[in-house]
Amino acid sequence: MRDEITEVHLDQLRAIAASRFYVPQPSVRGTFSNWLGVRLDTPDANGVDWLEVRGLLEEAFRHTAQKYLIAEFERSN
Repeated sequence: MRDEITEVHLDQLRAIAASRFYVPQPSVRGTFSNWLGVRLDTPDANGVDWLEVRGLLEEAFRHTAQKYLIAEFERSN
């Protein structure tokens, strides 16, 4: 289920903002498959939306972390 959710999100982000996101080349071992890169060197006049980056990182963490780590994260925020 996580892979399906991740793939849907990747496709949506690619379609919405290809200039802000990219898909890194997977390694031979498959590292970086289903990853999405965020362009931090954007020429966009508004620069990087750090609140968006934070939200994406939190969402990715919640999809991949173990339940006890998510609970600890929730308590700390």
